[in-house]
Amino acid sequence: MRRIYIQCIFFFIFALVDIGAQSSKEETGIPVVVAGVLGVLEYVGAAEEETGATLDRSLEWRWLPGDPEVKSLSFSDFRYTYLFDERTSKYCRVILSGELTCGPTGRLNGRLSVGGETGISSFSFDNLNSWESSETGGITVDGVSYTQAELTQIIDSADYDFNFSPPYVMTWEGECILTGLLIFVNSMALSWEDGESVLESLFEDVLPPQGTRADSEDRTIRARVENGGLEFSYNDFLVSSDGGYASGGDGYVPFTVGGNVFISVRHPAGEVEDFESVTFNGSLAIKGLPTISRVELNRFTIENTEMDSMTGSGSARIDGKEYPAAEILNSLVRYFN
Repeated sequence: MRRIYIQCIFFFIFALVDIGAQSSKEETGIPVVVAGVLGVLEYVGAAEEETGATLDRSLEWRWLPGDPEVKSLSFSDFRYTYLFDERTSKYCRVILSGELTCGPTGRLNGRLSVGGETGISSFSFDNLNSWESSETGGITVDGVSYTQAELTQIIDSADYDFNFSPPYVMTWEGECILTGLLIFVNSMALSWEDGESVLESLFEDVLPPQGTRADSEDRTIRARVENGGLEFSYNDFLVSSDGGYASGGDGYVPFTVGGNVFISVRHPAGEVEDFESVTFNGSLAIKGLPTISRVELNRFTIENTEMDSMTGSGSARIDGKEYPAAEILNSLVRYFN
């Protein structure tokens, strides 16, 4: 009899654990995965390329052969973070692999394996209508099925602001682009003794004499005029989106930067208000971001063309892997499309 009691106690404990795990999936995991997929659909829908891929090729899309109304999405360790609260920098890491198709009416089908911090391992879309409510279709998560109405209820009951746009759903590619832009924008606050912005003086071709220095009050960012350009030095320099740069008034995770970057600008003859190209060289160590820790810039050049567009040359090495500047600029244009 005692053995039966002990077995009952263990079964009861295991049941409670399973209920808790399922509750966590419904409260956090399911909405976070759905938000990531909806963010991808919006990203692909805004892209000009009918066939394309992200910078790291972790997401590729194309029309199905023989059916130009059905788009195929291939995920291969596609990484993103879901930002629950920018004030506390609370986020959830997610990794998706697998295949999905999206029909002309927004119906999603396919299966994904899920990694990261969601508590979910498999996620299937079964004729789910991605944009509108429907009496048919649903999802299956780790063997448990939910109708579209039940999924809608799960999302409506989420105890955080469900959103599938940046910075809430921040892909690895998006984080790379935003990181570079935020460092550049935050660096514009550094000024010379006369109050003029250090970076603006470089782009306006009115640099002070060789060797002139500028330091922030806390010495976390410095600049020096060197060889017709600017050498920036960062020492645990705090970078913030300042509550509005990322998207729609929302901030992103603040981070710190260390390292050195040399920036040079080439101007058209007699036209100091415009530039032909800007080139970055150097390396940066980044602390506090979910997925990026080091960036090396090797003659990373942005060129202004006659058609008011940009091309690139050189490269950036991100956490040990090199990416051509031209591809990064293509991603930047797509990201802000």
